Amino acid sequence: MVDAAACYLSQDMGRRVVIGPNPVQTRATAILAPDHRPVTILRIMSRMLLTCPGIGCIGADILDGVYGKSQVFKRLRMLRIAHAVGRKTRVFGASWSETPHPEVAAALRRASWLEICARDPISQARMEKAFGRPVPLVADLAFLLKPELRAGAARTGHNWITAQQQIGRVVMGVNLSGHTVGTLPGDGVRSVAQPIIRWLLADPQRAVILMPHDRRGGKVGDGTALTALHDILSADFADRMHSLPVTLDTWEMKAIAGATDLILTGRMHLAIAALGMGTPAFCTVYQGKFEGLMQMFGLEDMTIAPSLMDSAECDAKLARVTRQRQQLSARIQARLPQIVEMSRSNFAGM
Repeated sequence: MVDAAACYLSQDMGRRVVIGPNPVQTRATAILAPDHRPVTILRIMSRMLLTCPGIGCIGADILDGVYGKSQVFKRLRMLRIAHAVGRKTRVFGASWSETPHPEVAAALRRASWLEICARDPISQARMEKAFGRPVPLVADLAFLLKPELRAGAARTGHNWITAQQQIGRVVMGVNLSGHTVGTLPGDGVRSVAQPIIRWLLADPQRAVILMPHDRRGGKVGDGTALTALHDILSADFADRMHSLPVTLDTWEMKAIAGATDLILTGRMHLAIAALGMGTPAFCTVYQGKFEGLMQMFGLEDMTIAPSLMDSAECDAKLARVTRQRQQLSARIQARLPQIVEMSRSNFAGM
């Protein structure tokens, strides 16, 4: 989201961009914090407050405080200072779950001076009820991300997909969220692997590419879960499977998602990457985030609860998405220009 926003502002709008407080990787021309030292953070934040007419905060999925209230209050304090010195302040497209942190909800209700944008219609309705004021609807910043293949592993993965398709195979990108599979009883990865195994067994002209999105280590990221899935599938499907490393950048994952025929994902931003390239995305849902995204494309029936992955319902839905992938892609592409324009509206008036 940072790269998408910074590239759009600097390359498409010709704006000067300052990014902080933490170091990030971006392809944009921008003033960045080089490290995490307090003096560096203070310097970059001071530069923002003194030189930037507008300051925006990426709300994404943290705004409601479900993942912790402290990070929300840190951002809110910085935005309050910016407002006090006359800067335009805004929270870019964010989600709002059914279970927001009550202290966060109360603080944002009081912050009538702060512009807050919702990134899906379900979150918009929840925010308006929580804040007691109108909340504009936008689309996620990641819809502005420009795809690009840079790393050798990214090009290798892209070429593998093309080679599989040239011999008549349907290629499904598969992502597992470590956070989601960790909530399932028993061996969550093995449970989620079952519909993928049945999908591969149903037709020898099907193949999968394993696509990590969250780089974090341990059980919260995607690498551990996908490594376990690779081990499960390799015994019978090694010749129809390819794994991508966790080191690839988001713009590379978007390019690869665009090459696949369909995506099965537990991460919303990989779904956004796929949809942004016209690729159907079948999503395992959590925190009430996916439903609003899919509603924006009229694809409400392309989600499933993680607890229902190993079920006939999941098999039927996955089979339908596979069968109708070309029609679904056409529907997504017809809707995409409007969604991209909604993503640009995050910056309207700034």
